[in-house]
Amino acid sequence: MEVKRKIYIELGAHNGSSAKSFIDKNPDFKSYLFEPFVDCKTEGIVKKVAASTYDGTCKFYLGKTDVSGSTRSDKVKHMSDEPPIEVPCINFSNWLRQNFSIEDYIVLNMDIEGAEYDVLPHLIQTNAIDYINELGVEWHGNAKIKDLSLIMLESLKNKVKARVPKYTELNKNTYNL
Repeated sequence: MEVKRKIYIELGAHNGSSAKSFIDKNPDFKSYLFEPFVDCKTEGIVKKVAASTYDGTCKFYLGKTDVSGSTRSDKVKHMSDEPPIEVPCINFSNWLRQNFSIEDYIVLNMDIEGAEYDVLPHLIQTNAIDYINELGVEWHGNAKIKDLSLIMLESLKNKVKARVPKYTELNKNTYNL
């Protein structure tokens, strides 16, 4: 299969520093960054929206720092007592399928503070996950998400691993695929 385009997508891009590092090493990739709360200051197409399973608006729960906010009301670690704000959100599966083809080479970096438990099953359900060639996920496990079982976490990880050719679990030391 001939690759049409090389695409880097970052969900939860924060200020864009991870994307900048990736693009500096891989200048032939076009980048798309999604971040609903913080202004990304980097090259590439920046979408000031939250990745979601639907189009519209959603509640964004503020964190104690600008890197810990979430669309999940059950995220408990590093969260502020401030009321949530409304932010635009996008059905990421639909966006991916409408803007790219299966022949594109897509690298997806995901650090969305618990929303991976919504977005990844939707990617699998809609088969949009088949567009992704490399996936890096920072998992926000049961220490951060109330009532999340380790069985659920491992089950989702296994489903993702079965569908994505190259999979990486991200942490602060492996942020660039």
